[in-house]
Amino acid sequence: MTRRLLLVEPSATMRYVLDKHAQSLGFVVDSTDTYDNAVLSLRNQYQQYGSEYSAVLFGWPSIPQDEATSFASVLEQSEFTDLPVVVMCTDLRVETRAWVAGRENTAVLSWKEY
Repeated sequence: MTRRLLLVEPSATMRYVLDKHAQSLGFVVDSTDTYDNAVLSLRNQYQQYGSEYSAVLFGWPSIPQDEATSFASVLEQSEFTDLPVVVMCTDLRVETRAWVAGRENTAVLSWKEY
């Protein structure tokens, strides 16, 4: 079975780096630069048998964005609570740490540590 990742990161440079790294680990990567498209991808992942995501790489915005907040809310819904999420961020603000701490199967990684 193919291991698929959903990558959502607005920065083309950061998206490229994560995409190449995940591919080198054997993942098939579906990447998008918008949180709204990421929500659609999550909702549509079951349309084809065996196409579920193994995890999400979530580029947390450095400035709060309504679309990112909506995407985070979708990830908190019961159908996605078991889906592992790696949050990539440029800072470790309280909001970021609180969201990660409140969701199981979630880790945060600062870009500085990447």
